[in-house]
Amino acid sequence: MKTIVTSYVLVILVGLLGACQPQESKPSFLDKAQAAYDEGRYDLARQYATLFMARADVKPNERCEGLYLRGSAIREFGASFYGQARVDLQAVLVRQCTPELAGLAQTALGHMAFEDGRHDYAACEEYYREALAVLKKEPPRDAVLYRLGVSLQRMGRWSEADEVFERCRKEFRESLYAQRAADRIGSRRFVIQIGAFASQSHAGNEVRRVQDSGRTAGVVLVRDESGGMLHAVRTGSFTVYAGALREQAALQQAFPDAMIVTAPY
Repeated sequence: MKTIVTSYVLVILVGLLGACQPQESKPSFLDKAQAAYDEGRYDLARQYATLFMARADVKPNERCEGLYLRGSAIREFGASFYGQARVDLQAVLVRQCTPELAGLAQTALGHMAFEDGRHDYAACEEYYREALAVLKKEPPRDAVLYRLGVSLQRMGRWSEADEVFERCRKEFRESLYAQRAADRIGSRRFVIQIGAFASQSHAGNEVRRVQDSGRTAGVVLVRDESGGMLHAVRTGSFTVYAGALREQAALQQAFPDAMIVTAPY
């Protein structure tokens, strides 16, 4: 009898001790996902966000946060994972999420459309304009304005791009994106920049290499982002972005650093 009572008491104690063990709360999974994302541990962030959303008692607004975090983490894996990231981020848009969170999801979707290599700048414009309607005047709004302006330029809508760049410059005077936007105002064509060099003689050598390929080339002085002056070697002139892309591809075997930039008339 004494043995039975002792065993019964032990069972009760074990049960009580188990009940006292800390249980993983909903917010802690989400907090861990955010912390992992901020630390650049994107796969861990994805895992924590998935665990968080697997709970049956997650509220709708909490699920929105989980979807956004997981989609943002997956986006960081690279362009080959953009399809998976879009599923989560688009789910944020169809749910009753906060306008701020929807704006951040639109921003991420716009960035993926900008980066995925399909050159669908109409999609970029749609996402970015939706994001701008709700984003506060703080980052990432500056990046959205800048990339919207670039998208408009690549669609040949130069004057509209100038207006957007001007907004970026005025709203974010100290931002790196505002500086880049100011450099693009007034552009009306695309050119291929072979490289930018501190040495004028080095730039001259590159000009001769371009000319040897049967193309014309010249040197223009440009300011880098730290304020220094460089000698930029440029060739070609295109009003249509697709033409600049073709010329860049043709040059990149001989000039791997060739990039498309904009220029005035």
